[in-house]
Amino acid sequence: MGDFNIDLIKYQQHVYSTEFLDNMLSHFLLPLINRPTRITSHTASLIDNIFTNNTSESHSGILITDISDHLPIYTVVYGQQTSPNNQPTGCTRRNINALTKEHFQNELAKCKWKNVYNATDNPNEAYDNFLSTYTNIFNNSFPYITISRKKANLNNKPWITKGLLKSINT
Repeated sequence: MGDFNIDLIKYQQHVYSTEFLDNMLSHFLLPLINRPTRITSHTASLIDNIFTNNTSESHSGILITDISDHLPIYTVVYGQQTSPNNQPTGCTRRNINALTKEHFQNELAKCKWKNVYNATDNPNEAYDNFLSTYTNIFNNSFPYITISRKKANLNNKPWITKGLLKSINT
């Protein structure tokens, strides 16, 4: 949510607007505001917005008022899901880091692939055997872990830099 100063109305004519919106969409973030939020006597621009990956449980809009040269925007989120003890639930992610990648590579290198080579008369069986072996090594090397909702949300936002994290914590 914010005053991005990037006019989404000019999505097809302005390179930075195109890149910004394409980047947001590539991270499954959809704009909730689709009308101008800054209106003057001779221009209208959509530079204030709210992005979300869940549009089904919210209502958004623009407040018409002259308290600023920008119109205030809002969203109301319905039905927040929480765990039984009213704490936000965690998110499940694969544990992928330098150590687990090295483990994965070592396991692939150690694998003999006999079940793949032995299925020379049936390429479908060879493929199934390969996929099964590869998937097992992958799943064992990169297990699922549960991380807090706060950490998961920060991991999904590549624009959150170490400096911004420090400012947020301060």
